[in-house]
Amino acid sequence: VFGQAAWAEAQYFPSNIARKNENNSITFISNIGTVKKEVEDSEQKTLESHGEQLINIVKYIYELAIQKGIRTEKLWLDSIPEDIYTNQIKKKYNYKPVQNKIEPVFGEYDDPLNQYQGILTLSTDSNIIVYGNADSGKETFLSTITYEMMTTYSTDDVQIYIFDFGSEALKIFREAPQIGDVVLSTDSEKISRLFEMLQKEMKKRTELTSNYGGDIKLFINDTGTPMPQIITVINNYEAFVETYGETYDDALLTLCREGLKYGISFVLTASAYNSVRYRLAQNFRNKIALQLNNEDDYLNIIEGVRKQRPAHIFGRGLIKYNDIYEFQTARICEPEKWNAYIREKVKLLKEKYKQKAEHIPVLPNQITVEDIKEYVSSIDKLPVGIFKTSLNLATYDFKSNLINIISGKNIDIVAEYITHLYEELKMLPEVEVTVFDTDEHPNRTTTPEKMAKLRP
Repeated sequence: VFGQAAWAEAQYFPSNIARKNENNSITFISNIGTVKKEVEDSEQKTLESHGEQLINIVKYIYELAIQKGIRTEKLWLDSIPEDIYTNQIKKKYNYKPVQNKIEPVFGEYDDPLNQYQGILTLSTDSNIIVYGNADSGKETFLSTITYEMMTTYSTDDVQIYIFDFGSEALKIFREAPQIGDVVLSTDSEKISRLFEMLQKEMKKRTELTSNYGGDIKLFINDTGTPMPQIITVINNYEAFVETYGETYDDALLTLCREGLKYGISFVLTASAYNSVRYRLAQNFRNKIALQLNNEDDYLNIIEGVRKQRPAHIFGRGLIKYNDIYEFQTARICEPEKWNAYIREKVKLLKEKYKQKAEHIPVLPNQITVEDIKEYVSSIDKLPVGIFKTSLNLATYDFKSNLINIISGKNIDIVAEYITHLYEELKMLPEVEVTVFDTDEHPNRTTTPEKMAKLRP
């Protein structure tokens, strides 16, 4: 089919009256029809041009549409902005948490092909790896999901343990009820204790759910016993491996592989695809790619990504969510208000939830009588300390062992220990204690007057 568009570049001369041009000139002709003389119309009007006709027609239609309130839908959506906030996107999409599922909101994704944008939630029913370079926004991502889980779920729903081997900014969440602890790179004992605690918890849950086919949700629905999702976050996995080598490889692999069905999951961050060994990485179903230094890493992290890459924007990344989408990580609040905002929110949560997630047990530097007085019940099981390995209470049978020697390199420490032991014995009504102080060391700080206080 061939066609010809109308010529629309003629000049536009505005006029409110439509007039027909009339020829008022006079032509004189001879008797044989030849023109002898021609007189033109002397009245000439000069009109100012207002541009081309086509431009003025479009302008007129535009102004008329505004006047009449006529609007058409956009042919495409605007790009997701660089700065988005969790409270804004939850309001924008009228988000309501799904019951019995821990799915924190963490961003907004864009589907240009279908001209659709939606809210992104993270399913903690599987392990998650977040890949990204140092300036990609990994810690912002972790802060967002931690904050969302704190403010959306109770301690009966979720308990979070964080290994912060990065900037240590995540320790601001430590006092929140849902946070068991935030472990730093120097807390070697806490790291060891946490892996022990997670292994014991998995064994305990295995036994509890054995009659329910290992189905933790079926156990909770049937018994009504709360069994919170335990989420362990390891920020900067490379630094964790560099610091502790292969010490926890087997424990971490076992927990990642077996822990999911018992409500124990992990979130890792790494800077490159090869930072996490394949044997471990294959236990992580959800993989998120932020900005990466090596372009080829996108091909290994997200299957079928081809040439799709995220824009060079802080917090922008790719995720496989039904299809492969670009997304923007949401912030909690403006960066300059971050510290004050989080502290205030943690304070409110502590007032709301009286129960706190279980702390990582460590051997205390000092144990007072006040700490163990509830366990003082009889002389045959008198608390004398805490075992370093198991952290269980150490008791001694003074009823069966009638003669005992307490010795030490420093007599002052021995005297102080006996003082605390006496305080415990004094709590037992059936026990009478007599103290003989027969010697005084020249460098001793425990004077006879202090020892006299031991006499009942």
